[in-house]
Amino acid sequence: METIVREYQEIAKERERLQLDDSTFAFFQTLKQAGLDPVPAQELAVVIDTLFRRYPEQRDNATQKRTLKAELYKELL
Repeated sequence: METIVREYQEIAKERERLQLDDSTFAFFQTLKQAGLDPVPAQELAVVIDTLFRRYPEQRDNATQKRTLKAELYKELL
C-alpha cells in the first residue's frame, strides 16, 4: 500500500511541476509508458488534448469522430 501511495505522490508532483491539466497529463503518462521520451511525450500530449477538446461531441457524432481519428493519425504517424 505504501508503494502505491508513494507512486501517487510522485505522479502528483510531476503533474504539478509540468503544469498540465488532468487530461493532458493522462495523455502524457500514457505516451511516456509507451516509451516516448518525456519532452516529446509532453508536446504530443498537448496536441492530442487539444484535438479532443476541439471535438467534444466525438463520442456521439460520427463526423466528429472520423475527423478526430484522421487528425490523430496525422499527428501520430
